[in-house]
Amino acid sequence: METNDKKENTSKVQNILKISIIACAIITVIVIIFLFYFMYQDSLLIRISIDGITYKITENTQDEKENEYKDVNGENYRVGKITILNDKNESIDKNIIAINKDEVLYFSIKTIAEIQGYTYTLGEKDEFTTSTDRCHVTCSGEDVSFISESNEIYKYVFKPEGNNTDNQSEIVMEEHENYKLKDKVKLINGELYATAETISKGFNSPINVAGKKIEMYSLKYLKSAYEPIISDAGYSLNTIFRNERAMINEIAIVSKNGANNSNGALYGICETATGNNVTDTRYDSIQYLQNIDKFVVSSNGKCGIIEIKEENGKKVAKEVIEVKYDNISLLDAEKGLFIIKEVNLYGVINNEGKKIVPTEFSSIGIGEVEPYAKQGITNPYLLFDKCIPVQINGIYSLYSLEGDRLIDNLAGYGCSNAETVLSYAGNVLIIPESAGLGFEGIVIKRASGEGKYGVISTNGTMKITAIYDSIYSITRDNKTEYFAQRTGEQARYLKDVINSF
Repeated sequence: METNDKKENTSKVQNILKISIIACAIITVIVIIFLFYFMYQDSLLIRISIDGITYKITENTQDEKENEYKDVNGENYRVGKITILNDKNESIDKNIIAINKDEVLYFSIKTIAEIQGYTYTLGEKDEFTTSTDRCHVTCSGEDVSFISESNEIYKYVFKPEGNNTDNQSEIVMEEHENYKLKDKVKLINGELYATAETISKGFNSPINVAGKKIEMYSLKYLKSAYEPIISDAGYSLNTIFRNERAMINEIAIVSKNGANNSNGALYGICETATGNNVTDTRYDSIQYLQNIDKFVVSSNGKCGIIEIKEENGKKVAKEVIEVKYDNISLLDAEKGLFIIKEVNLYGVINNEGKKIVPTEFSSIGIGEVEPYAKQGITNPYLLFDKCIPVQINGIYSLYSLEGDRLIDNLAGYGCSNAETVLSYAGNVLIIPESAGLGFEGIVIKRASGEGKYGVISTNGTMKITAIYDSIYSITRDNKTEYFAQRTGEQARYLKDVINSF
C-alpha cells in the first residue's frame, strides 16, 4: 500500500515539475518575445549624440504629423523632441528634428543653438523684428543669419578682442562670409530648421548621420578633445576663432610649443587626430577662409593661398596662389576671386593664379555699400556677379570677369542723393532686368563736366546718357520703379528714357 502511495506521490511531483518547467519555458519565451519587441521598438527610435552625450528622440503622434507640422509650402513633417535641462535644471521638451516624406532630416536651429550655449535671436544681425522667418545665432566668434526658403547663410566674423598683437592679424580679414548650400532653410510650424550640411557650416559642428544614429560635436568640444593630442605632438593650437574653425575638417593651425609673437612664432597645419604635420611651422601667419576651405599664408612679408587635399589617405598641402604678393584677401568665394596687393597697388587674381585685373589701381570696389544696402548690395567688389569696379586717383573703370576693361573715365558708381529729391526715394546703384529696361543696368557718374548720372549695361555699353542730376527709385506695394531727373524738369521713368534714347 505504501509503495503505491509513494509511486503516486512521485508521479504527482514529476507532473508538477513538468508543468513548472513548461510554465517557466513559456514565461521565458514570453519574456524573450517582449524583450525583442521592446528592443525592436527601441531600435526604431532616433538617437542623437551631442558632444558625447546620447539622447533618445521621441517623435510626435500621427495627428500631429498630419495636422500641425507643415512648412510654408504645405509639406508635412514628423517632428522629434529631445528633453534638455534649462538653467534652472528643469526638464523641457524641445523640438530638435523634423523629417519630411523623403526621410530627409532637418534640425531645429533654435534648439541646437540652446544646446551649444549660443544666443538665438529673431531677425538678421542688427535687425529688430518679431517675424519667425529669419534668425541669427551669435557665439563668441561670429554671428550667423538663417533665412526661410533660402539656401544661403551669412556670417559676420568678429575681429579678435582685446590687445591682440598676434601677427595673424596682419592679414586682411574679411568680416562677411556667404555660404551657398544644397538645401533651403525651412520654416516648419513657425520654427526654423536646416539640414545637417547647413547646421554643420552654420554652427561649425561636424554632424554624422548613419541611419537612426546622429553624432554632433561643437567647436568647443573639438577644441578640448584635440588640444591634448596637438600638445603631445609638440604644437600649440592657434586660438583665433576663424582659425579654430578648421578643426571641423580634422586639421588645425598650430605653432611650436612655447613659441609666441614676441619671439617670432611660425605657423603650420597639423592633423587633429594624430598631431602629424601637414605643413611645417614655416609661415609668419595663416588665416583660414572657411567659405572656400583654403588658407591665406604669409612668409617673409609675402602672401599666397594654399589648400589641403587628401592623397593616398594622407592630407597634403597644395599651393593655389604663389606666395609672392604683399597682401591677399577674398573678393568672392563662389567665383574664387582674390584681391592682391603689389607695391601699394591692387588687382584681382582667380584661384588658378590668372590675373583678372592688373595690379595698377588704388582700390578695388565701389567703396561704401551702406547707401545701397536696401538694394541688397553686400559685396562692394562685384556688381551683378559680372563686373569688378576699380579706381585710381579718383577715376573709376569697370572690368569683366574675363579681364576685359569695359569702360573708363568715370567719377564713380551709384547715385546716393535720392533723399534730396524725395524723402521716400531710394538710392540706386544697380538696376535689375526686372525693371523693364531690357538689360541689367549700373548707374555711373561722369568724371568730366558737372558729374551727371547715367546708366551703362554690364558689358560697359552706355544705355542712358550721363546728363541727369539724380537717378532714384520709388517702391510702392512691393513694386520698385526707377526714375531719372534733371534740375527744373519733371522726373521721367527710366524705361521711358531708354525707349527714347
